[in-house]
Amino acid sequence: MTKKCFVVMGFNQKTDPITARVLDLDKTYKGIIKPAAEAAGFECVRADEIQHSGVIDVPMYQFLQDADLVIADLSTLNPNAFFELGVRYALKRRKTIVIAENGFANPFDTNHIVVRRYQHDGLVLDFEVVESFRAELTELIKAVDEADQDDSPVFQFLGNVEDVDFNKDSVSEAVDEAAYFPLIEQAKSLRSQGKFAEMSAVLEAIRISQGEDVDPYILQQLALAHYKSEHPNKRAALEKAKDVLADLKPEQSLDAETIGLWGAVHKRLAGLDSLDENERTNALDVAIDALYRGFYLLNDYYNGINAAFLLDLRASRFNVDAHEAVADRVQARRLRVRVKEITDKLLSEQVAGESELNRVQNRYWIEATKVEAMFGLGEEAEASALLGRLRSYDGIESWMIDTTVNQLEKLGELL
Repeated sequence: MTKKCFVVMGFNQKTDPITARVLDLDKTYKGIIKPAAEAAGFECVRADEIQHSGVIDVPMYQFLQDADLVIADLSTLNPNAFFELGVRYALKRRKTIVIAENGFANPFDTNHIVVRRYQHDGLVLDFEVVESFRAELTELIKAVDEADQDDSPVFQFLGNVEDVDFNKDSVSEAVDEAAYFPLIEQAKSLRSQGKFAEMSAVLEAIRISQGEDVDPYILQQLALAHYKSEHPNKRAALEKAKDVLADLKPEQSLDAETIGLWGAVHKRLAGLDSLDENERTNALDVAIDALYRGFYLLNDYYNGINAAFLLDLRASRFNVDAHEAVADRVQARRLRVRVKEITDKLLSEQVAGESELNRVQNRYWIEATKVEAMFGLGEEAEASALLGRLRSYDGIESWMIDTTVNQLEKLGELL
């Protein structure tokens, strides 16, 4: 009989409340944890893959008790993961492994618990990191499975107390209703195919079935699907996306993904000719505010360079007050100086990628952002020279260069 491994962690993309970094936890599960457990001879399951009737709590407790092994990833300080880890420790004296990404800051005094660390670059897991930690985790699973040593702090304190063993017959079979996992995977597949109207229909079904307690990730992806679909028209699609995001209180939120989507929707609204000038100006103000907040949360080049562009856009085409226009120009310049510093730091380190090609392309976007920052600061000769070098990179597709050149042309019209 195949041994069972139950994985305790967040699903999809989650924001770390301490660092504001957005991490794709599905990449950790699919790229590291699940293949490592399977290589060690375990059948691996995560809570969102459980098929169940009614509430998830009953089968979840059953898995926490009966699993031959539990792996808990505490990255992003997911409260459910901490709770479920505590339940496992209370039920089983051994065969529990705790992992977390390098940026994880433990909120509890639990230094006596061993937490294995791995490097996570947000929405990307570097392929070398995946291969290295997956192999390390496989060996660790084998060692923990063979060991006869308590890892639960509860049982270490209680001593020779028997494991809790509930009557398995009292637990309902987890059969009738499909879990959300396959629907979310379907939505991701539709997104990758550019079928955003179909993607929004799948996510809307999940949203309705989850009731009032909707996963923020579902709302974020639903908003993305709406505005990308442009259905039935651009304005209507963007307004629907706004309505979805409103449930996440984006103007008070510290979730970088929510803020980023809020800014993206309003940036697009500001560009619609069907809105009057006052509506477009208000939308642009909201977009700039969102990008600014995202920049100060993440200290990232993406939000910084986009905020700088929109500030120049407002100064050039929307501001009637000359003093406000000058202020926007100064702020845009300061942002570009900071973006240059951020990109230089990133380029001095190894850029992460899920393959060697992906690593090269990720590096391209960092350098292309530096090109735009230099151009906006008046360093046109240096920007042109760097862009020329980028054109010669292996793995860089023509549309990437075209995107950069088009953006520089738009910026040039504003300066």
